[in-house]
Amino acid sequence: MKKLRLLRTIIIGFALLLFFLLPDVCSAGMFDEVEQTLSSYYQQLFAPLGIFLAGVVVVIGGIMYTTSQGDPQKTGRAKELIVGSLIGLGILLTAGYIIASIV
Repeated sequence: MKKLRLLRTIIIGFALLLFFLLPDVCSAGMFDEVEQTLSSYYQQLFAPLGIFLAGVVVVIGGIMYTTSQGDPQKTGRAKELIVGSLIGLGILLTAGYIIASIV
C-alpha cells in the first residue's frame, strides 16, 4: 500500500513538472530546438536531481542496514533500497547515451 502511494506521488509530481516545463518546450518551435531544450533540462535538472536522490537513498539504506541489528526483514529492505537506487542511477546515467543514439 505504501509503495503504491509513493508511486502515485512520484507520477503526479513528474506530471506536474512536465506541465510546467511544457510551455518552454512547445515555444521552442523547431524539433532541433526542442531536442536541445529537453537535453538541457536533462543535463541541468533531471540528472543532478536523480544523482542526489540516489545518493540520499543509498545513505538511508546504509543507515537502515547498520541499525537493523541482524533482523532479516530490515536488512533485506535495506539491501533492496541500496540495489534499487543503484539500478536507477545506472539507468539515469545511461539514458542520455541511449537517447543520443536514437536521435
